[in-house]
Amino acid sequence: MAPDRTNLCMVLGADYSLADLFFCTVEYQRNFGQGPQPGQFQADRSLFASLVWKPDDWTSANSPLIFTPRNQAWQGLLSLNRVLLRRTSLMVYTTASRGDVRTDEPLGAYTPMVLALGLTLEAAF
Repeated sequence: MAPDRTNLCMVLGADYSLADLFFCTVEYQRNFGQGPQPGQFQADRSLFASLVWKPDDWTSANSPLIFTPRNQAWQGLLSLNRVLLRRTSLMVYTTASRGDVRTDEPLGAYTPMVLALGLTLEAAF
């Protein structure tokens, strides 16, 4: 590797489950080095958290959130997934974000919050 392209990425994380009903994940990612970083997230520091609720084998709710402290950018998702029939599922979700969590680019004075709603029907044959 060229000296200006040397990188190191460190990820620390913890997972916890409570009675096979709630699942929690927390991660911290730190990128060291010069030049482009490996992977999709190029920010120096990223924080990730996820909470999953799984009341039965057919239903789950998930709420992941990623945050970059340097530029205060964030992206979150709230989804509800239900298995309808064998190999068929329906997911309803909403996502919200402000800024670009993949970089450390500063947010502009009028950076808008983006909100999206979605519905996905998945069927395997």
